[in-house]
Amino acid sequence: MSVPLDQEIQALVEKDEAQLLRELGHAVLARTLNAGEVSPEEEEEEGRLYVEENADELRKAICGSYVARLIGGDDVSHDVLMAVAALGDLIASATIHVAPLTIAAYVLRIGIRQFCERKPQDEP
Repeated sequence: MSVPLDQEIQALVEKDEAQLLRELGHAVLARTLNAGEVSPEEEEEEGRLYVEENADELRKAICGSYVARLIGGDDVSHDVLMAVAALGDLIASATIHVAPLTIAAYVLRIGIRQFCERKPQDEP
């Protein structure tokens, strides 16, 4: 039985940055046929690499969007579940199909403004 979407999002927003990167790395590695057993550190690094490699596409989808402006910067405590769902939808529509809600929670965790203002050399 699957978990309701609001519970899935709530579980994501309760995770810290490293946990979100590990979850993202796990999802990326799960798509690799011969991933085998990997350590949490390897999963976290894979998550970082995925964000770094897809940063331009993610920024195109997120940073100039109405959703990012509506959320209004870094304080999304008023409705974090809706913010994750809305960003996840943008990410999924940008053809980044690996864990869009996890990526959305990660972007909100580090802050939309910080994510959008990062230069390539500043990537995680």
